[in-house]
Amino acid sequence: KARPSIMQDAVRLCSYPFIFDAQAKTKMLQTDAELQMQVAVNGANLQNVFMLLTLEPLLARSPFLVLHVRRSNLVGDALRELSIHSDIDLKKPLKVIFDGEEAVDAGGVTKEFFLLLLKELLNPIYGMFTYYQDSNLLWFSDTCFVEHNWFHLIGITCGLAIYNSTVVDLHFPLALYKKLLNVKPGLEDLKELSPTEGRSLQELLDYPGEDIEETFCLNFTICRESYGVIEQKQLIPGGETVTVCKEN
Repeated sequence: KARPSIMQDAVRLCSYPFIFDAQAKTKMLQTDAELQMQVAVNGANLQNVFMLLTLEPLLARSPFLVLHVRRSNLVGDALRELSIHSDIDLKKPLKVIFDGEEAVDAGGVTKEFFLLLLKELLNPIYGMFTYYQDSNLLWFSDTCFVEHNWFHLIGITCGLAIYNSTVVDLHFPLALYKKLLNVKPGLEDLKELSPTEGRSLQELLDYPGEDIEETFCLNFTICRESYGVIEQKQLIPGGETVTVCKEN
């Protein structure tokens, strides 16, 4: 019987994330990104050598992910630029060029690009996110005036920022990361995002009496203000006809 290889017997510590602290995890992510960047650059260079040998220099590929954007139309240009690049291109080191500016991107231009782009995407006029003053956190808005690919752009932007060792300041609650891991959020997550609503629901759960229906006069709807207009949203199908009582 063949003896198992050393790799089969090896213990991969990265499979056990609880072993590492935040600093070690950050270092591992940076190292992994650098290795993937090098692989992407080597792949582009190898293809370029092949193109030169076959006399097809016009098909040469840049070893960098180069984004050309205008400050006056930053979101539109970023959407256009990122949509034409493949997943493989996104693995390359990022270089940003602002139209009409001669600054060489040694890292500072890229950081400015992420800062300006995310600031623009978080602008309330687009209605993509709701800001909760009680917690200083963001959540996805019920009402949105942009196409869904804008949310995809935010995801790509966050991924590119981390991949290129840039910290982006987005204040999301733990619930977002639970959803990414298919972990169901609970009342504690609502308390983190909106402490006032969370406490109110906790008081409702803790109410000792049997007269919840008469005392609170609630049904399964909520009222939300959207640009000066009060809208009623149903929490369950037919929620306006279902009264909140001790059983439900």
